[in-house]
Amino acid sequence: MKKLLILLLLPITIFSQENHYDTTIARLINEKINEYRISKGLNNLIQTDRFKSETEQYCVKAAQKLTETRIIEHSSLVPPGGWSEIICSVAFNGAELSADSLAKRVITAYINSRPHHAALLSIGVTKIHTSVYIYYNPKQKMWKLFTASHILDWEYEVDLQYSSIKLEF
Repeated sequence: MKKLLILLLLPITIFSQENHYDTTIARLINEKINEYRISKGLNNLIQTDRFKSETEQYCVKAAQKLTETRIIEHSSLVPPGGWSEIICSVAFNGAELSADSLAKRVITAYINSRPHHAALLSIGVTKIHTSVYIYYNPKQKMWKLFTASHILDWEYEVDLQYSSIKLEF
């Protein structure tokens, strides 16, 4: 148990060093998305790195823009087969939170946003890629996490036919 706790807290201990991508929190977010989907009677999403580079680049740009303007914009990434992008920004104090609690805060934010929640519960998607960027916001004098989860290979017609969630655009 002690080793597990150290492994979960390890990413938090390096926040004071520099901005970075955090694959531990990204993996936990994907796991929690799948736990939530299963609790709703849906299948797991397959984790993929198909658009890893693009998603990571977007996270850095979005974090920089958010720092400068306080505006969050979705990326222009449009992979073949369709997608839905779920984004979130979370402020935190590195000494207070574990990787697991940060992942839970992101999932809670996703669920509390109606369009993001609908994307999480989409029947017509099969794959997911999540990128997490941890950075220090000097204007607010706090650490922040910016995440983008790309839900890929969306079969919109399947959603229309079988989903009880009415997707609104």
